[in-house]
Amino acid sequence: MKLAAAIKHFWSFGIISGLIVSVLVTLFIVIWEWLENPGGIFHGAEGTNWQFVYDTGISWFMPTFIYVAIIAAVSHLIYSAIKWLSDSVDNSK
Repeated sequence: MKLAAAIKHFWSFGIISGLIVSVLVTLFIVIWEWLENPGGIFHGAEGTNWQFVYDTGISWFMPTFIYVAIIAAVSHLIYSAIKWLSDSVDNSK
């Protein structure tokens, strides 16, 4: 499926938007937390605590993905409905 065709459907637009935004937000937060290392929980003398990095990533990825996917899909539906209504009004004149 091509990207241009995928964004024409509200559900695929929501999923693609959710994936892109949640990956970027998760990467930003995980890198920030790893660098800040509050209480030494992300890394220490023994190296990186990958389980904690994974848990932090999942705890940011899943809610962000769900919220962004739903908001993007609903926004796409609203935009498409408004565009369809304005096109039908213009064609009736």
